[in-house]
Amino acid sequence: MADEDDGYFREVVVRLNQQQLELVDDSVDETSSGDREDLLLRALREFHKEHSS
Repeated sequence: MADEDDGYFREVVVRLNQQQLELVDDSVDETSSGDREDLLLRALREFHKEHSS
């Protein structure tokens, strides 16, 4: 997963087991997320927003 934001390039590798993949897929289906990558990027952005000073 890679994202360009604020002029910086970031790459994140996420390893999920089958159960985690199924949970992510269920979340994608239940939200307006386009795919797994979109959902995970949104979650990372929200986490960063709430935990950065």
